[in-house]
Amino acid sequence: MLEAFFISLPWQQNSTIMRMPSVESFFTKSFSTFSKFPLAIAASIAGSVVSWILMHSSFGKSESLMHVVMVCYLGMLLFTSSALFAKRMKLSAPQNMILQGVCAALLVLYYFMLPSHLHTSVYIRYSLYALGLHLLVAFAPFIIRGEMNGFWQYNKIVFLRILTAGLYSSVLYGGIALAIVAVNQLFGVKIDGKIYGDLWIFIAGIFNTWFFLAGMPENFEELD
Repeated sequence: MLEAFFISLPWQQNSTIMRMPSVESFFTKSFSTFSKFPLAIAASIAGSVVSWILMHSSFGKSESLMHVVMVCYLGMLLFTSSALFAKRMKLSAPQNMILQGVCAALLVLYYFMLPSHLHTSVYIRYSLYALGLHLLVAFAPFIIRGEMNGFWQYNKIVFLRILTAGLYSSVLYGGIALAIVAVNQLFGVKIDGKIYGDLWIFIAGIFNTWFFLAGMPENFEELD
């Protein structure tokens, strides 16, 4: 997401000084991304929060919490696909609400279909569902329109965005983790080891998703 902020910043024509992003610009871009993919980002936040609760739970792993995390991950992919499809087809607000409602209903149905005890076959089916939804993100804007060049240009952008988001997330996690280690070693501050897991959940679950979605194409027609 930070990359999108820097790309969108204006350059001064008659000066060698680059304008640095302001706090207002940061929140404006963040809100803009959220307004385009509200349910996808909400699903990633919900999944991250439940993952944090699951990690800190003193009662061990709860099957119901695992179900919520699984559904939230699928929801993030499904809502991203539906938002891209709605934008590409220029659906009206009522049509978009109906589409998102159908997606939400499917997720609720899947949650209640999950068995109380998770076993190998459940995880295999879940992996296939996740793979299918990843592929759906790859061609959701081009399901109806046959624009082959636009399709490949779009997928090139998505692939590069995945790599960029992964790189930024890894560097951010590594930098903050090293800073925590330094504080612990230099000042003798007692820090719970679970903070590294908390940090990873936040970066991988929320920052990585938000950053990735911030770089999605705006105009699909131009890609062709």
